[in-house]
Amino acid sequence: MNSTQSQTVYVVDEQTAIDILLVQSAEQCACGDSLITDRDRLRGERAAAARTDSESDDGTWIALRAHALAAPLASQHVVFTYASSLKGWPKRAALALITAGAVAGFAVSLTDSGTTINLLAPPVWCLIIWNLFVIVAHFSRANVVAHAQPMLTKIALKLRMPDRVNAAGPDAQIALQAYRDFLLRWFGATAPLQRARLSTLLHIAAISAAVAIIAGMYVRGLVLGYDVSWSSTFMTSESVHNILHAVLYPASIVSGQSIPNAAILEAIHQGTATAQERSAAVWIHLWATTVATLVIVPRCAFAVIGAQAAHRLRNRIELDISQAYFRRLGRVHRNRQHSITVFPAYQNPDATSEATLRNLLALAAPDAKTIQTDTALDETTEVPESRPGSEDELWILLVALGTTPEEEVHGRWLDRLREQRPAGLVLILDEQDFARRFGPDSTRLKQRLAAWKELAERHQTSICVLNLQHPSTDGAVDRLAAAIDAEL
Repeated sequence: MNSTQSQTVYVVDEQTAIDILLVQSAEQCACGDSLITDRDRLRGERAAAARTDSESDDGTWIALRAHALAAPLASQHVVFTYASSLKGWPKRAALALITAGAVAGFAVSLTDSGTTINLLAPPVWCLIIWNLFVIVAHFSRANVVAHAQPMLTKIALKLRMPDRVNAAGPDAQIALQAYRDFLLRWFGATAPLQRARLSTLLHIAAISAAVAIIAGMYVRGLVLGYDVSWSSTFMTSESVHNILHAVLYPASIVSGQSIPNAAILEAIHQGTATAQERSAAVWIHLWATTVATLVIVPRCAFAVIGAQAAHRLRNRIELDISQAYFRRLGRVHRNRQHSITVFPAYQNPDATSEATLRNLLALAAPDAKTIQTDTALDETTEVPESRPGSEDELWILLVALGTTPEEEVHGRWLDRLREQRPAGLVLILDEQDFARRFGPDSTRLKQRLAAWKELAERHQTSICVLNLQHPSTDGAVDRLAAAIDAEL
């Protein structure tokens, strides 16, 4: 494992990236559930702690924790076993591309009908023109594969998402969603590596096509007698000779074959050429050498460069550690865990809303030691005094969005709560009743939300809007995690 830590990234190898992203997806499934139990999580953290010390960086601890948790995940949910196939070169895709290149190349060599080759329309023209475009794009640093990345990711996701896994039961459905989340994270984190590998395979496929074209020409030339011809409405033999000389001159230098002159081309055009002058042998040698010079050689060089880049990048996958998920794990590693205390405004939430909030808090702050609800606040209730251990607590003020923000009431609550020096203070607005009454996109809701945001900004408090009736439809966990991490 090669793990280093910098300001915003962890640089890890391929297997470590798979483990970390797989565990992250299992803990942060988009459906709002976690596939890792508290017992397994604690076991993984203890295993990581046993192999690190207080001076170890967060990246090493996170990687060791992921290694400890990834294996049980794969044994419990068969869909996660597919993750191991992502490591290394995509062998099936490589075989398919190389085979397709060879088949296409051989098919191109068969495009000439009969036993006559048209000098102005040989089967290799398209290959050479396309290859020249690739060479220009390479040296102009126009990464065509990078521009096609979104489309390629969708294709890869469809190909890599298993469709024959036994998905019976709620856990299996959650596992499938978690694996899909993992694939999205994986292709996002390894995009440079995937581009390097795909570019290399495309170069090898082009080499396969070029070799097949050359082989096709020579195989057919061995068993058939080929002549050449040309015909044009606008060009003379001189202009045809100039074009062919410009294209085939490098091959003539390399192979030592001379290019027939304009007189011979004119004789071929008029049908008065001798059998030797009409023979396609010299032209096949020239075109084969041209393909080798302009296609095979540069593509081999590009393939070697791409393979070297892929080899380097497989040990330098950058994971974004500015995400709330990794910051929370860092706090666990440094033993900076906090309790969470919720202070409802005016009345305690109903049982369903409270259970939903507890679940969201558990997902958004898995490092929290405890989550509890305190006495509801109102105009006649004083904010509780500072208590022992409050510096290790995250306090949350829960207010219904339908409540009109008042500086002398809610502003005073925020200031008073902040004065007790908790580890952090977050204002949560529950929009369920207000949104149900006026609509989730209503102007009144937006105006009320703007008023609360203005109040929170004046009192330097992080704010998060939740719908405790429908929490999983709009990224509630991510928003709540961001608000908590902004305080901690």
